[in-house]
Amino acid sequence: MSQQPLNSVVAEDVAARRNATAMPAATTGAGAVWLRQLGALLWKDLVIELRTKDAMAAMLVFGIVALTVFNFAFDLRAESVALVTWAWAASSPTSVSVAPWKACYSVPPMAASST
Repeated sequence: MSQQPLNSVVAEDVAARRNATAMPAATTGAGAVWLRQLGALLWKDLVIELRTKDAMAAMLVFGIVALTVFNFAFDLRAESVALVTWAWAASSPTSVSVAPWKACYSVPPMAASST
């Protein structure tokens, strides 16, 4: 059994991949452009959210509450519905209002105006 040089193996692999049938819709077309734009937008939003740590606590609390609600939503007994209603009502305003409070406390006091 003879071994081929690595360069020839790589060249054969590249040639085989070029000759293989590909799905052109995956890299071209309106759908692919839309998916690339959506991916770029999601990445940009994620990077911005990670830079501002204020919203991370709110997102974490909201995510936990949403998972809890969906967990009980698939088990629709009377006790579950009441528990989900109370959990959502108690937690939802809290998770939404965590980030604005930090901004309120970091505002510097206004200087006294001389008139």
